[in-house]
Amino acid sequence: MSNKMHAPTVALVFAGGVGTRMDRGDDLPKQFIEVGGSPILVHTLRRFQECPDVDLVYLVVPTSWIDHTIKLVTGYRLSKVAAVVRGGDTALESVYNGLERIVADDLPENAIVLVHDGVRPIINNQLICANIDTTRQEGNAITCIPAFETIALRASTCDVVDSVVNRQSAVVLQAPQTFFLADVFETNLRAHQDGVMSGFVDQADMQSYYGKPLHLVEGFRGNVKITIPDDVRYFSYLIETGAYAQVITDQPDRARVL
Repeated sequence: MSNKMHAPTVALVFAGGVGTRMDRGDDLPKQFIEVGGSPILVHTLRRFQECPDVDLVYLVVPTSWIDHTIKLVTGYRLSKVAAVVRGGDTALESVYNGLERIVADDLPENAIVLVHDGVRPIINNQLICANIDTTRQEGNAITCIPAFETIALRASTCDVVDSVVNRQSAVVLQAPQTFFLADVFETNLRAHQDGVMSGFVDQADMQSYYGKPLHLVEGFRGNVKITIPDDVRYFSYLIETGAYAQVITDQPDRARVL
């Protein structure tokens, strides 16, 4: 990686999955399901396309869907997309593939990378900018919301509670999860070489495993990862009622740093 003076901000959007929990009876990955006239993935990409603080987008999708995705990028005029990269067998492997491509393209080590799910379209500029600002100040940023429900840890048998977590000290992690390129690539490369990548839930989990301090940025409850049919219905409702347009265009104070 070079050490150029200009450090771009990059969105690494991973959408390498096939959406098995959608139970649709077809082979269409969930990120390509159309809602409000556009694929879910396009809605997500637009959030970064329209954010002036984001310079480039690297997109990771299943290998067999690369050509289709390139057509979407062209058709929807998503000009910030610098590359469409093949996905891996897991979300973490897809992110690793994307990071490898960013490094291969010689982006500077101090580039800021927002790691984001391709099926998490309900975000806005304020949340993106809060991630960028916090990363510049603290070294990384992990989007979260307070835990509104009681959280319990279960025992080895699924129907037995082992312990109940103090809700006041618990948060629910979301995305984006944002880092300097050198830091996030070094950790992902280490996990890949150690053969432990498949054991992590997300980037925050991986960074924590390797002892990295993580800095929280408060998001909002509606920033869901579209995973099951109910999530699609929820997103459709937001678009149909105009609530989605309000979420992505509201101009409140930037998300609070926790």
